[in-house]
Amino acid sequence: MNNSRPLLFFRPNTSSRLMAVAMLLLGLTTGCSPRTNIRPVTGKILLDGQPLANASITLQPLISPEPQGATEGMGSYGRTNDQGEFSLRLVDTDEEGAVIGTHILRISIAPTTGEDHQLSSADHKLPLSVRDGSERLTVKEEGKNHVEFSLKSK
Repeated sequence: MNNSRPLLFFRPNTSSRLMAVAMLLLGLTTGCSPRTNIRPVTGKILLDGQPLANASITLQPLISPEPQGATEGMGSYGRTNDQGEFSLRLVDTDEEGAVIGTHILRISIAPTTGEDHQLSSADHKLPLSVRDGSERLTVKEEGKNHVEFSLKSK
């Protein structure tokens, strides 16, 4: 029978334990910091002076302000309530808000029950500029990001 004690190559002392805890905490918090480039965005959409219910609004950030510029970053989406009001959420995390900067804006009217095509037949009432992505919306870093759209049907 062998009475020898196991040989320890490393005997932790207080400073090495503290260092290990600090490294663990640093590893756990990396990537978990709050996003600083996201701001809440709320608004209201009117069509011919009436609240536009059940409309979908989407934003996609632009790399450059060019009309056909490539897009970068995560987009945002929202849907209007019966009063035409909406608040935007990030597509990938469902977090409230939108990325700071200029975005491609699209608005569509959600299909009614029984419609089997992608776009609602009511979409033709909306101006082309909010359907085709030629409209822009800038999410500001400072101040309130509340937007109101007063659209006229075609």
